[in-house]
Amino acid sequence: MVNFKNINKLYWINLNKEVVMKITEKTTPNKVITKVNNNWQKFTATELKDVVVNVNKLKTDTAKYSSEGLAKNVTLVKSIQSFRNKLRLFAKDVLRVNNVDEYIAKNWSKKNIRKQIFDNINYPPKDNLDKPIRNWVFEHLVDRSVDIAISLEMSSSVNYGLQLLKDATGEKFVVVSNKAYPKLQQKTPDNNEIDWVENKSEKLIPLTTRLLEEITSNYRPKKSNSKGSQVGKGIGKSESISKQLEQIKKDLDLIVKGRVKDAQYLIDELHDNDIKTLDAIIKTSLRIKEIRANDVRNANKDNINEIEEMVIVANVQYQINNDKNIPIKTNKIA
Repeated sequence: MVNFKNINKLYWINLNKEVVMKITEKTTPNKVITKVNNNWQKFTATELKDVVVNVNKLKTDTAKYSSEGLAKNVTLVKSIQSFRNKLRLFAKDVLRVNNVDEYIAKNWSKKNIRKQIFDNINYPPKDNLDKPIRNWVFEHLVDRSVDIAISLEMSSSVNYGLQLLKDATGEKFVVVSNKAYPKLQQKTPDNNEIDWVENKSEKLIPLTTRLLEEITSNYRPKKSNSKGSQVGKGIGKSESISKQLEQIKKDLDLIVKGRVKDAQYLIDELHDNDIKTLDAIIKTSLRIKEIRANDVRNANKDNINEIEEMVIVANVQYQINNDKNIPIKTNKIA
């Protein structure tokens, strides 16, 4: 039996997914008594205390955090960084790991940290039918925080000089302009063409979700069993806007192909509510296109737009041609 009055060191060790309490007594320096405690979740909860507190804050006010941008992830990111630093010290001083970076990358990836966080807040809850109740916005915000914490550990060539900046407005994540955007679009004097020029600015600019996706894709393992280029498609990374838009177009093309094969197809398959949905898709698509065009016009020399106002598509007018490309009528979506 261990004499706790003579305890010299008390360590918790993660060994084969079990928690081992390693005790060395002063009276017997060469003798190590080991006890196994299977309550891994209890141990992790202790180490993740600050992370869990900040995650719960995030969960209680999801709408506010999702609308105010990445700056609202700062506190959670800091606590995740602190947790990972503890893991590094633990691996080095207790486990005597030779390659700490390799150990952390293998055993404490985004997937591992995400699981431990959700396990310790009992997320997701379940309904009366024992089905999980998912909050996708909340999960996405947690994913962003873990991504930023890990990205901050990378070299500047990988994370575009990512850092936490504190100024008069508060704390925010920033990157170096010419690392994030090596080339910038520049309008020619006649304003009819756009050239790409080298970006020489080292100004610190805000981290965006698009830039964060690029950074994570720079260091995440690539899928080896999929076809085509895997650039920008890191494992565990949420789909990019480009990929989502491509999928939407493919789905709509399939509907058109269905009509090509069967003249009755759209009459049988589409209803009045579906037509309203299609009208909404058209207006939303055009709005996104026009908002981006407006943002590009308002962007400064570092390609940063600080104008928050967004345009609205009031209505859509279009011309309809027959199969011989002859105009037959015009239509309007209010």
